[in-house]
Amino acid sequence: MNHLRIRAAALAALLASAACADMPSAPTSVRPPDNVEHQKLIGTLTCRVDVASQTTQCGEPVPVGSQDNVRVTIGSYFTLLTSAQFSNNGQTTFFNTIRNDLGQTIGTNTGLDVDTIYAFISNIAVTSGTGTVTVNNPDGTGTFTATNQPYWKWRQTVAPGEQTATGVWTFNVPSTVTSWTYTLGLSAPIAHPNGWVQISGNYQIQHGQYQLLTATVYDWTGTVNTSSYVTWTGANVSGQIYVSQWDDRTGHVLGVRTGTGEVTASFGSATPRTVGVNVY
Repeated sequence: MNHLRIRAAALAALLASAACADMPSAPTSVRPPDNVEHQKLIGTLTCRVDVASQTTQCGEPVPVGSQDNVRVTIGSYFTLLTSAQFSNNGQTTFFNTIRNDLGQTIGTNTGLDVDTIYAFISNIAVTSGTGTVTVNNPDGTGTFTATNQPYWKWRQTVAPGEQTATGVWTFNVPSTVTSWTYTLGLSAPIAHPNGWVQISGNYQIQHGQYQLLTATVYDWTGTVNTSSYVTWTGANVSGQIYVSQWDDRTGHVLGVRTGTGEVTASFGSATPRTVGVNVY
């Protein structure tokens, strides 16, 4: 009860002072530029091809590193959907689709603009027989985990749970090779390489009253992050608000003067979230 009395007294004093003079504006949040490209190595997956039985199987995915020093297991973040066509002219063709298993869209660095998704070959190994298997129809070569890696690409956005268009990948396979493996890597731009913050709650605030807004923090895979606390800041637009910390995930927004304002929730290097509030 003492805590509530103290809070009520503090709010009353704040409103009284605001009636005589404007309060200093809360600091304006700094937003990251929207045009920064975030190309992230999502991971790698090794597939085994048996020429004799004309089958292909993509086994358990392996952990990989990235430029952000994040190690991930691919099975949770993308799925390779594949079918194969074995021919007698020394070629094997795969019809491959990538399903996005992340909690955010791939193929965009802003959440709106379309960018390029790359599937690249980091290794080919002959496991039975002799000879060398090579990529026949790459869209180009680039540097992902090493130099001169052949890749295929899609220029499209793929929402969580959705799939890319089908890619046709052809390999040259000598008749002396009876089984081989290829390791596929997926590199894609994402808007939130360090995670992001969402805000929920009532953005309509009666003059002299307050609303509690709740922040949810996600890591880059879309998993909820409950560590540490969210920082809350506010900015006045046509009205006046006062923003303070309520607890680790909740912000307290007081409506001081009618009009609009902005509330921002930040969490480390994650993409912050800003929402507009209205004081009436």
